[in-house]
Amino acid sequence: MKKFLFLFTFCIFFSQFLFSQLKPNQLRIDGKYLKDGSGNTIRLIGINHGHAWYRGYLGSALDGIRSWGANSVRVVLSNGFRWTKIPASEVSTIISQARSYGFKAIILEVHDTTGYGDQSGACSLDQAVDYWIEIKSVLDGQEDFVIINIGNEPVGNNSSYVSQWKSWTISAIQRLRNNGFTHVIMVDAPNWGQDWTNTMRYNAAEILNADSLRNTIFSVHMYGVYDTANEVQNYISYFYNNNLPLCIGEFGHYHTDGDPNEQAIVQYAKQYGYSIFGWSWCGNSSDVSYLDMVYNWNPNSPTNWGSWFKSNALSDVQQYYTLTVNISPQGAGSVSLNPSGGSYTAGTQVTLTATANSGYVFSNWSGDLSGTQNPVTITVNSNKTVTANFTQQQQQQYTLSVSVNPNGSGVVYVNPFKASYVAGEQVQLTAQANGGYVFSYWSGDLSGTQNPATITMNSNKTVTANFSQSGSGSGTTYTLSINVSPTGGGVVYLNPSGGVYTAGTQVQLTAQANSGYVFSNWSGDLSGTQNPATVVMDTDKVIVANFERDTSSYTLTININPEGCGTVIINPPGGIYTAGTEVELSAVGYGLYEFDFWSGDLTGNQNPIVITIDSNKNITANFVYRPAATISVSVDKNPFYISKDKEIVFSYIISDNTNNNIKLNLRIYDIKMNLIREIKQYTNNSVGTITWDGKDNSGFLVRPGIYLYKLSIEGIKKSNKLSKILVLN
Repeated sequence: MKKFLFLFTFCIFFSQFLFSQLKPNQLRIDGKYLKDGSGNTIRLIGINHGHAWYRGYLGSALDGIRSWGANSVRVVLSNGFRWTKIPASEVSTIISQARSYGFKAIILEVHDTTGYGDQSGACSLDQAVDYWIEIKSVLDGQEDFVIINIGNEPVGNNSSYVSQWKSWTISAIQRLRNNGFTHVIMVDAPNWGQDWTNTMRYNAAEILNADSLRNTIFSVHMYGVYDTANEVQNYISYFYNNNLPLCIGEFGHYHTDGDPNEQAIVQYAKQYGYSIFGWSWCGNSSDVSYLDMVYNWNPNSPTNWGSWFKSNALSDVQQYYTLTVNISPQGAGSVSLNPSGGSYTAGTQVTLTATANSGYVFSNWSGDLSGTQNPVTITVNSNKTVTANFTQQQQQQYTLSVSVNPNGSGVVYVNPFKASYVAGEQVQLTAQANGGYVFSYWSGDLSGTQNPATITMNSNKTVTANFSQSGSGSGTTYTLSINVSPTGGGVVYLNPSGGVYTAGTQVQLTAQANSGYVFSNWSGDLSGTQNPATVVMDTDKVIVANFERDTSSYTLTININPEGCGTVIINPPGGIYTAGTEVELSAVGYGLYEFDFWSGDLTGNQNPIVITIDSNKNITANFVYRPAATISVSVDKNPFYISKDKEIVFSYIISDNTNNNIKLNLRIYDIKMNLIREIKQYTNNSVGTITWDGKDNSGFLVRPGIYLYKLSIEGIKKSNKLSKILVLN
């Protein structure tokens, strides 16, 4: 238990340490999700805009995208390698305009890295970082809004380049951090962004740990590689189950390399809470114009793809409203908001608490709130502006009483010295020790050891200057010993830590109960139940933190998802347990269902697992269907000589299959994953062949080169990986 407590405490400390390195209110990655500076989870749902190619359409595009309800936008920039460089001043304009439209965030990406290793003229990630450093001045201060997507699809399919993607990505992240960037960093996958080699998937944790701020999110682009729901869910759920952040940075409804399952992409991004961006608003080249969402930049003229995206993806966007608070007169007081932030999802209830500054009293609310109730709650169902009105008090007079301890040990000089003071007036106190004494600390309505010290007269005040005899002052130390009763009942944290303190030091003690216990009281040289509590070190002290057994009872509720697909064995059984009870959970699937992961008040996929009942718990065991059939494929010739062989035969064996009328799908791709030929065939046999005549979907013979193939069974996860064929004349 002590080891667990140490690890738990260390994890909290480490997380707080990382957040302390970030700027106040900036966007940040916490676990698997993007959050704002107030700790609210943000799910971005937006659209890509090709600004680098259509620089005159910025306002039109941002206005149209926002009018559809998107809460974010991903903007294409260029560092000058393949297209005209977008200067820092223009980037600043992009950011300010995007803010003015009320987006929650903007993703900026360098597009010139696209397909590095395959695409002529593409630049490296390192060269993209040079650009970000060059324009850093306009990105500083935008950490609450801007996400830096280092480079779009930074590696193609060239295996020697793909193998270096991890080291290049880590180097790029670390260069940005070393140059003072604390922004959320987004990294795109290799394989033209589609990660069909799973390079990003299986290296994401290592890359995240290499970021000194752990403020990195991963982006996959889902096109033809993700043509089945199983492929989509398998990829997205891996990141979720491993507590890794993910964004679908691009996807479409169709592509030259296949037919993406856009319904599954939207469904599973929503189910797992990940952000998603469709490609793209308008202006795609003629060969991929089907990816335009609108005709002629007109938001009122959507394409079929745009209509589908608006109805299916953007329907999940949460509506946000702003709450603006003014103070009248300025400087008279302040208003705190709970929850804090100023921007809220529709229907959020926010409590406003007005606090008057010295010399003022709260009067009333005006604007979108009225009355004198304070605190007061408002429902944010539209943009709201509220004014807290204060009135000036008549000048209140307060008295200041000063004493010394022990008597005759010293004197206190008061400046200014008066019989009474106007409310808000500041008074300086200076303690001077008599012979044989040294000043130790203040007590009463003033604390600490600062001397001289200043006190603000906002009420009647009583202050004591405490002195200690020479030799028991700054050079004398005392020991604070802490015991816990019973042993194992809890721990006590000291602030400042140490156990040995200079005379007069104030030490805060915080008792924290272990599982199954509650804090009861202090004894020894400290009494009472206040927790945390403070002691002054004026002698050696021994303090006991007393704990007692938590006799509370809690319920354990287990759910099965999908229903009827498995069970959870609970040991010991019961469902109602005394606090601190350890319970083992073992998930067992039925038939072809297997246990996948826990959710609710338990996460991860450890099975069986032991939990400690310290509160009511509601846990879901999630199961996944694992079809039995698998497929293996071989070819009768490789290389394939088109001129003499005429055709190539793919032989397949389907194992453990119980289905009839199987639909097979053979796809041939070029090295850039462009779909060249698709052949579909039905069969009732577990062993058979499919032939390819070397022609593309248009009936022309393909050119000599390296091609990739995969054979799949419709509705069942593919077992064969992409394999190569060498085609020669």
